[in-house]
Amino acid sequence: MSLPTVILMPFVVTNAKQNLFAGWKKNLFEKLTISALSIVLIYTFVWGLKFGGKVGAVNAIFQSVSALAVIVGIFILKERRLVVQKIIGGLLIVVGVALLI
Repeated sequence: MSLPTVILMPFVVTNAKQNLFAGWKKNLFEKLTISALSIVLIYTFVWGLKFGGKVGAVNAIFQSVSALAVIVGIFILKERRLVVQKIIGGLLIVVGVALLI
């Protein structure tokens, strides 16, 4: 968290405890699953760097997770709006990663 956020947050949030925990039980399983996968993602990123991977290549692969998010959104979450643009964007990410590696 950056310093301006720390300074300005008390002025913006009126009832911090209520706002912080307002809907934390809603979709709890999904939130825990996403949190666990995020931890695994960061761990594999550090693991790739630890075992001698080039920073540029490891970071490119790490950032290409957004291409996986496009695929998951289209096929699993049934996001059918702007499918062609999403597929083109995912392909551009894959091509960019291939060029960096």
